[in-house]
Amino acid sequence: RAVLSGHKDTPLTTRGLSQAEKVAERLRDQRFTAAYSSDLSRAERTREAILRHHPDVPRQSLKILRERNF
Repeated sequence: RAVLSGHKDTPLTTRGLSQAEKVAERLRDQRFTAAYSSDLSRAERTREAILRHHPDVPRQSLKILRERNF
């Protein structure tokens, strides 16, 4: 089941947070030079969960990376 949130700044769901934590573990040993996400809180929270193991990686939130607004 797909859920589209578009430009509405809905919070990250419990399931979404769990998925972000799993991705964070899988990417724990990867090297990043920068991290970008949309400026919506759910995207930023996902990015921060993933970068928990990479505290020195520069990060930026960009409005242009938002989902389509249906």
